Amino acid sequence: MKIEVAKYERMAETGSSLLKLLQNNDTPLLDLLLRESVQNSLDAALSNKKSVIVDIGTKEFSSDVLVNHLEGIQNELKLRFGNTKSKALYISDNNTVGLTGPVYAEDVEGHDYGNLQKLIYNIGTPQEKEGAGGSWGLGKTVYFRFGIGLVIYYTRIKNEDEEFEERLAVTMVENEKSDKAILPAKDNKPKRGLAWWGQPAGDGSTIPITDPNEIEEILNIFSIPNFKDDETGTKIIIPFINEEKLLPKEKLWWNSKVEDYLKVSFQRWYGVRIDNPNYPYGSWLDAKVGGNSINFEEMEPLFQILQTLYNGAVSESIPKVNLSRLDIKYNISDINLRKEFKITSGGNAGKVAFSKFNLNDLKMLPPENRYSPYNYINIENNSESGNPPILLYTRKPGMVVSYEIDGAWCNEIPNASEDEFIIGLFVPNSNSEFKSEYMEEYTNLEGYLRGSEKADHTSWKDLINPEKKITVISRIQTNVSKAIREKYLDDKEKLQKGKRSALSKSLANKLLPPQNFGRKPTGKTKPNPKNGGKKLSKSNFSINNQYIDDHGIMHIEFELESPKSFNSVVEVVVLSENGIIKGDSWESEKGVGTDFPLKIKEVKVLSFGTVGADGTRNPKKEGTLPIALIRTKETNTACGIAYTGTNKNGFLEGTLKIERKDPYIQPSISLSSVEVKNND
Repeated sequence: MKIEVAKYERMAETGSSLLKLLQNNDTPLLDLLLRESVQNSLDAALSNKKSVIVDIGTKEFSSDVLVNHLEGIQNELKLRFGNTKSKALYISDNNTVGLTGPVYAEDVEGHDYGNLQKLIYNIGTPQEKEGAGGSWGLGKTVYFRFGIGLVIYYTRIKNEDEEFEERLAVTMVENEKSDKAILPAKDNKPKRGLAWWGQPAGDGSTIPITDPNEIEEILNIFSIPNFKDDETGTKIIIPFINEEKLLPKEKLWWNSKVEDYLKVSFQRWYGVRIDNPNYPYGSWLDAKVGGNSINFEEMEPLFQILQTLYNGAVSESIPKVNLSRLDIKYNISDINLRKEFKITSGGNAGKVAFSKFNLNDLKMLPPENRYSPYNYINIENNSESGNPPILLYTRKPGMVVSYEIDGAWCNEIPNASEDEFIIGLFVPNSNSEFKSEYMEEYTNLEGYLRGSEKADHTSWKDLINPEKKITVISRIQTNVSKAIREKYLDDKEKLQKGKRSALSKSLANKLLPPQNFGRKPTGKTKPNPKNGGKKLSKSNFSINNQYIDDHGIMHIEFELESPKSFNSVVEVVVLSENGIIKGDSWESEKGVGTDFPLKIKEVKVLSFGTVGADGTRNPKKEGTLPIALIRTKETNTACGIAYTGTNKNGFLEGTLKIERKDPYIQPSISLSSVEVKNND
């Protein structure tokens, strides 16, 4: 094959810069390769196929036979590898469209590059397909970080004439600054470390070879068959790999061979889609290692559980999903961001499915003796007591974006015991449409999450908008951790949290302000035309007793005294570092934007009446109760009571029952009074 060495140009990428584009030195190289290559294959799935077949493995080949096909670097390769046996890594997909599109860059129309140009000849050209995995176009650079940076691409497609066509091209990316660099310079200009091989296309450029016989000859070097019959797809071959350098040193059974590692890595990142006919967004994944399929029954117990949680999370909103083959109990909680999305989606950002699993569930006991979940997800458990929670999240492609055991996703979720593990999985409601004008560039939540991922797709982080602070992902994280935290915070811990979060210093002292909460007027106040009276604080609110029952409900016995011709308002509010937050403020778009976390479940009036000049109380034995519930405008949550005054001083004795949706919320009481001139 003819060589095309990239010439030196202004503003052009070099090999060394391309190798740094995918800035991820934390994820093992085999994991990066599997994540990126499988995602590319799934993005190219044929719409009429039930599954996408992806096979990854290794092959042995004769170095000197391959070298003879690579013009321009033959002498250097012979000096380095000689007449030896070497190893190659291959990635093959089937039931995909293959590397379609024009072979000549000049034939590209508009932005329709096609898969061939995107993968082989361009860097930074992302997938445009709705729900696709890639959004940066940089993941493909991971191939060049193996071996010597040499990559062979073979594909079979159906062209525009509905005829089958085979294509094969070779690319090399190397660090041009390295002493081991073997690519020559072009026209005595500085090296770029980039080259392609194929058939001549004029002006020193190349395009893929298309002769089936020549292609078969090259594939035979690696004992890799070409596509037959009506097959279409792509095979990527990376020669001259060093297996020992690719495998971690930790002594686990899957770290001894590349194929064993790939088998676990497949499950680690795509376990929710492997052998899962219930996968709702297209073809399920038929994952193979060395030609052998990974079946659900053979998957590690942790990943069987994760697929079950995934199916459960999507089954409630997608009827076609049938619950899985694993009989386990778990919880599903809605993650609602009501303010962000159009009414058609109900404000739902997705669901988190989670449960607590023991050693038997994970088959960690004899005779199975499986490893800890932390080993399978490649995270070290450094907790001094118990097991931290395991949270993961994924979007439409079914690839796990990341596993988390701390941070925002796991905020204050209690550790499980040493014999148990809290495991949760968040699945977004991808089709939820934003209603904010600041989010118009994103079709839906899936589009926003895709855009928020880094080039290596290992995390979600809110994007920056100069006109409005966007907190979609941070609020998803907050609500996910809250849903799990509330489930597994035991009664004793809830009581302790209740003590710490009470408005007084401790529950034993006072849960809420004992009396005269708020500021007393120091003189005449200015009229408030909105309320038709004056805002005063002459009412008294006293707490006689309070406690928290076994269900976490606050019980407050109170007395309210209100001066004549005044209406008094008692509201339950959240105490924050910046002051109090009332219900409507909390639920507003400028506020938190979620349901108010405090709710008055019950108000019971024990006694009410008037107060004489000497302070004597005169209870009424009958009559209309002088109070009404105050509710938030958005969710109709009961958050206060309004006392209607008369032309005499009044009093009210009763009890309040207050529900907290989050044990960490600090509640308080806000008391305000408004003078009313014409009350009877």
